Amino acid sequence: MRRIEFRWRRRVSHPRTWWWFATALMVLSVIQLESLRSEAFETQQRWHGTVSVPQARSPIPAGAKLTGDDIEWTELPPAAVPDEPLLLEGQTGYATTDISAGEILLSSRFTEPAQSQVARALPEGTQAVAVPRSATDAPAERGDHLDLWVPGRSQPIATRVTVIHTTEEAITFAAPSSRVSEISDALFAGALRFTLRGPE
Repeated sequence: MRRIEFRWRRRVSHPRTWWWFATALMVLSVIQLESLRSEAFETQQRWHGTVSVPQARSPIPAGAKLTGDDIEWTELPPAAVPDEPLLLEGQTGYATTDISAGEILLSSRFTEPAQSQVARALPEGTQAVAVPRSATDAPAERGDHLDLWVPGRSQPIATRVTVIHTTEEAITFAAPSSRVSEISDALFAGALRFTLRGPE
């Protein structure tokens, strides 16, 4: 008889344990469900509706002054808009890099007109190097890309440097800052050679 009572007490203690387990499982399920609902709502909000964003109506070369004719406003879902600050309506400046037609215009891609045209056209991490046209046979114009060579070397000392300014007397290109000293030494020694690269 005592043995039967012992088993009975063990059995009646189990439902309480399972009840706590079931309650905890239910709470976790509710939390997970709410999390999924929240994510779904945020995703829906990001793709629901549109916001007005500025885009380049046509290509804008580096160093060019931004005008109203360069901008067109279009409607895009919030999820398609970059997190970076957009160009503000009425904002002016000069393009720091080449901008493709249809590209969303970001405020960081433009600078105030406090610099010269050549300085504005310099990509980050580069310096302007001017070369007399007599020192090169490459028929380079603004926007072209050059490889720079020194005779006797199998590899160029700089590749795809961008021509950012030209005159009848000289061409100016944006050279990597880490290569400017070597390029200058080769230029003064009359050993610098140029090859014009085609589009890629």
